[in-house]
Amino acid sequence: MTGLGDNKAFLYLEAVNVWGLSLVLLAAATFLVLLPARLRVQAGVFLSAAWLPMNLFTDFLQLFVPAKVTFFAGPGLILLGLATTASHVFQRGLVWVLPLFGLAMSVFVLRTADVSYALVTRLGWSFGALAFSGLAVYTVDTGRYRETLGAFTYGAVLPIGLAAAALVFSPGSGFGRGVGRFFPWGANPNQIGPLFASTGVLALTLMLVENRAGRRGLLAAILVACTGLTLMTGSRSALLILAGPAMLIAAGYRRFVWLAVIGLAGLTAWWLVVYRSGVNVDLARITGGGDSGRLDIARIYFRRLIGERPMLGLLEAGGLNSQQESGVGTHSHNVYVEFLYLGGLPLLLAATGLLVGMAIVSVRMVLAGIATRHSLLLGLGAIPLVMLVHNLTTIIVIYPTNSWYAVVIFSAVALGRLSQYRREGHAAPPAVAPGVAAPAPGVAV
Repeated sequence: MTGLGDNKAFLYLEAVNVWGLSLVLLAAATFLVLLPARLRVQAGVFLSAAWLPMNLFTDFLQLFVPAKVTFFAGPGLILLGLATTASHVFQRGLVWVLPLFGLAMSVFVLRTADVSYALVTRLGWSFGALAFSGLAVYTVDTGRYRETLGAFTYGAVLPIGLAAAALVFSPGSGFGRGVGRFFPWGANPNQIGPLFASTGVLALTLMLVENRAGRRGLLAAILVACTGLTLMTGSRSALLILAGPAMLIAAGYRRFVWLAVIGLAGLTAWWLVVYRSGVNVDLARITGGGDSGRLDIARIYFRRLIGERPMLGLLEAGGLNSQQESGVGTHSHNVYVEFLYLGGLPLLLAATGLLVGMAIVSVRMVLAGIATRHSLLLGLGAIPLVMLVHNLTTIIVIYPTNSWYAVVIFSAVALGRLSQYRREGHAAPPAVAPGVAAPAPGVAV
């Protein structure tokens, strides 16, 4: 039996020139290998951050379909960079925790109606988890953290710039769906919003460790733009992703006034571009009014699953759809309920164990960041904590076709790596990696 997801997958493959796309991927891999070893991993991160979000722009078929089919390309380039420069990272057990969890999710979809689509999605997530976990273990010192977060941030500028271009070239289509929310080139605001928000958080984190005035100005501009674009989406969960870490960073640095100025600049940019253009933006969503009904949907899922197939989820009854429960008409909009839907209580309990451990480490790192005013600890520590709340209204973190899952996995595993330094008595990541020569006096790291 072929499900809806399988049909979509086949349609995507039929819409692209597979051989031509394969040659492009081969050329990208060749280009990466020919780069100096010190640049390969960061180049992979940059290309991944630039390419992965392109699958959100459904009105741009020339970008949307190839990006959808090659969602694995970015993680693949990162793995290629790691394999050719730092293969030792795969010897650490921490790298394999989330990929193995992804493989466990794959087992539970083997009897679904859309098994091809479901397996590609789950195995793709596991593949991405291996890439971003390996990247986090590779990034062991302050200098590499700055390079990696910089590659994430500057790479994301490309899709963010394309989204912002919709305000100029297609303002009607951007807000033309009658709901007062920003749909740049057809991108769902609940999916593009986390890209804007997480990039803003990374820009803020880098600003506080950047010594060069010009680059700090560029990062401030990215932060302001991301703040304005996040507001335009009308996504409360995206606003949480941006505001939560920003408030923690402000608390650590005692710079509430400074943060308020950045926020005001973002609000001003939003007002100048959108409000004055006459677009009817749905402010009720951001200010707390209105009800999306997601919690009610999650309750329906929970009650039905506990009553019908609590032990093995989709594996307990064959022929079901991996994406949504029949008769409900939509997915659960809640990661914790989604784990119950996919794999029953065993998968939910395994995920809960991982998330509780992640939360404990995150809280410790945030407290250490506040004590030492270290933006890397604050920024990385805040992202998994925000994710725990964000998971209550969305499931995008367990899908490999968005940048949010990449940022979350990298942050979570990086915190596990940093906790090792905490146990050794360090309050922050070392200035240079163990075994690497220290920089000359006066050289910033």
